[in-house]
Amino acid sequence: MNEEILSQLKDIHWPKPPPFWPLAIGYYGAFILALILLASGVFFAWRWQKRQKIRRAITQEFLLIRKNFADDLDVARLQASISALLRRIIFHKSQSGHAKNADLKALATPLEKIFPNREKNDLIIDLVETDRFMKSPRVDGEHLLKLVGEQLKRCRI
Repeated sequence: MNEEILSQLKDIHWPKPPPFWPLAIGYYGAFILALILLASGVFFAWRWQKRQKIRRAITQEFLLIRKNFADDLDVARLQASISALLRRIIFHKSQSGHAKNADLKALATPLEKIFPNREKNDLIIDLVETDRFMKSPRVDGEHLLKLVGEQLKRCRI
C-alpha cells in the first residue's frame, strides 16, 4: 500500500521566481528617496558654488582695496571703498534698495546678519564714518583693513 501511494505522488517543482515588473512598493519608495537625495544634493552644491563665487569676488575686491591703500595711503579713498564694499554685500544679501542710499549706521542690523561680531561691526562703521568727508581723515587705515579682513573671513553669505 505504501508503494501505491508513493507512486501517485508527483515530483516537487520549485515555484516560479517573482517577476521583476511590477516592482514592489519598497522599490518605489527607495527610488523616490534616491531622487529626493539627488535633487537636494544638486541644490546644495549649486548654492554652495554660488556662495563661493560671491565670496571669491568679495575677497578679490578687498585685496584690491588693500593693494590700492598700500600704494597711495589715501585713508579717505579707503573709507569710501570699504563703505561701498559693505553696501554691496548688504545689498546682495538683503536685495533691498535702502542699502545703496542709507548711511552705514542705519545698516547696522543687516550688517549684523552677515558679520557675526557686533562689536567689530560697530567699530568698522565708526572708523568708516569718522571724518569721512575730510580731505585727510584721522583714521588708522591699517587697523580698519585688519578689522574688515577679520570680518570677511567670518562672513555669512
